[in-house]
Amino acid sequence: MAFVCLLLSACGEYPDEYKAELNIEKQGEVPVEIPASTEEPTRGYWTVIPAGIQKQMAGISMPEGASVTYDDLAYLTIPHINYLGERAEGHLVVDRTLAEEVLDIFDELYQMKFPIEKMELIDHYLSYIDGVFDNLDRASMGQNNTSAFYYRVVNGTKTISNHAYGRAIDINPKINPYCIPAEGYVSPANAYPYADRTKNFPGAIRHGDAVYTAFVSRGWEWGGDWEGEKDYQHFQKPPEQ
Repeated sequence: MAFVCLLLSACGEYPDEYKAELNIEKQGEVPVEIPASTEEPTRGYWTVIPAGIQKQMAGISMPEGASVTYDDLAYLTIPHINYLGERAEGHLVVDRTLAEEVLDIFDELYQMKFPIEKMELIDHYLSYIDGVFDNLDRASMGQNNTSAFYYRVVNGTKTISNHAYGRAIDINPKINPYCIPAEGYVSPANAYPYADRTKNFPGAIRHGDAVYTAFVSRGWEWGGDWEGEKDYQHFQKPPEQ
């Protein structure tokens, strides 16, 4: 058989009656290649902030004179499940020392299929500012955009926000609005239907649920636990004093 095979291979073609036997012989000699996994990772990754992203942020989320620098921050690419039940990729800018922890948290959220409608840098919503959403924060919130870094003060105060250090994250802010119940105040302005926390809404966060636990178990605070005012979208991890 070996002599016949050698002779036929020199002629450049094997008759059909020999092909099956040749294949059997070859299977014992050639390693079988295992195909690579086609599953996409559920955990994201981080990099230094790319030059193009720095250009987008300059003068918007990163104003002149900010005490935080781009080197203090990290640019995260984060897989998540959107409101269509599909895999999507979004981006957050956070304190670089929190980057791995935030990626772990959002990996947990992905595994539990918690829906996040949008996740882009707040700078994308500059053109959405209008008479109703009268600043960048409210414009992003009104679009239900999940975001983190924004160098600013707490609305209505002179206190630097934890967002300014990349140490706060707002998740589905229209579905999880900021409320002052005693005054009937809700922000963003299109979030009044979601201020009733007795109802179930996709992407809502509640005390003790899996999203709450993913953050709080790592030392984050939830604005929904505050007295007097409720910031259901907001998780923060202030710098250690």
